[in-house]
Amino acid sequence: MRLILCLEHYWHAGSGAGRGGHLDAVVRRDNLGLPLLPGRSLKGLLRDAVQRANDFGWFGDVGGDPATVLFGTPPQTLSVDETQPGLLRFSDATLPDDFRAAMAHLRVTDEARCTALVNGLFREMFSTAMEEDSGVARKHSLRGIEVAVPCQLHATVEALGASSLAMPWQQIIDVARPLMRAVGAQRHRGYGRVAMAWEQVA
Repeated sequence: MRLILCLEHYWHAGSGAGRGGHLDAVVRRDNLGLPLLPGRSLKGLLRDAVQRANDFGWFGDVGGDPATVLFGTPPQTLSVDETQPGLLRFSDATLPDDFRAAMAHLRVTDEARCTALVNGLFREMFSTAMEEDSGVARKHSLRGIEVAVPCQLHATVEALGASSLAMPWQQIIDVARPLMRAVGAQRHRGYGRVAMAWEQVA
């Protein structure tokens, strides 16, 4: 199955690195320089949504813990003997394949245009803390991050076996989907608003 993520606002899936002296965090990119959301991050966000939905009783009795069955033992589990692999495997979420293929071709035929188009997928955002008493910017508080523009990402979700749950795994994710409203960093500031849909892969 293909999971389609429609990013409705600027979003930031960090690479863990900065750039120069003005950007503290840059976006994770694929081999073409295009933005991506790592499969590990997508899996973690969906796990959290499914776990909360289960805590709220949205699934009823499905014959097990959906979060553990679908996504495996939580990463904070310390004992190796207690770990359980999850049913689902996630690819990185990338821009659609036809767009990536066109960009790969353009990189060979017109590198300058390709670079301009890639650069157009990103913006630089800056923020600073203010002193409450004076309203002046607090020293050394300026922070710059790179964000990606709203776009559509595709990720492949593969079931590695049969589910032991009484509800199909796609339906479980669909039920929990409203609890995952954003992806990436800075979600509390309104970045990364997302809508999701399924598409059957031929």
